[in-house]
Amino acid sequence: ETKLYTSFLLLTIKHYRHVRHEHSIESLKECWEDGASDLCLLLKTVSKIAYDGLKNREQTFTFEALPANLTAEIEALSLFKAEPIHDGRGNILYNCTYSHATFQEFLAALHLITLPKLLYEDYHFLEVYKFYLGLIGSEFQYDEKTVLKEFIKFARRHLYLNAIFVMKCAHEIGRSSHFITYLRAVGLLTNSNSL
Repeated sequence: ETKLYTSFLLLTIKHYRHVRHEHSIESLKECWEDGASDLCLLLKTVSKIAYDGLKNREQTFTFEALPANLTAEIEALSLFKAEPIHDGRGNILYNCTYSHATFQEFLAALHLITLPKLLYEDYHFLEVYKFYLGLIGSEFQYDEKTVLKEFIKFARRHLYLNAIFVMKCAHEIGRSSHFITYLRAVGLLTNSNSL
């Protein structure tokens, strides 16, 4: 699932850069580290908005939440629907909604990469953590030790809820057999709670 969203977003960014005659990028990580491109800056901004929105159980935001120079770029991401709304004082504001809830979760996972500590107790973030694990395990290519540490913290908190979900998370990382073997070795996964 993470690879599908990553590929979609990367193709969107590549197309945008091609149209604007900017140099191409090969990964989301490269865009994430790029401080010059308006679209990459917008991606960072909407990732934080997506994360904050999930924390507050909000699925919309207005153009006012974006830096003024980036509002024209929002349509280039193809992740949002922008609808004009009247504020009652004659002004037109634009309310943005995510094309699908999983886009908000994926963008929130991108923002998690910037945070020093994750809060695994947050149950409405489970899908976000799955995307996060997929991003650090493949797209952002964290070292094996870091990915394993994050995965084990996550698995310890949530394996009792749903072993199948934890297996899907291992699959998102791209090294599922390695992580499943480790879960068995440390006793988090047994014959009674596995597939």
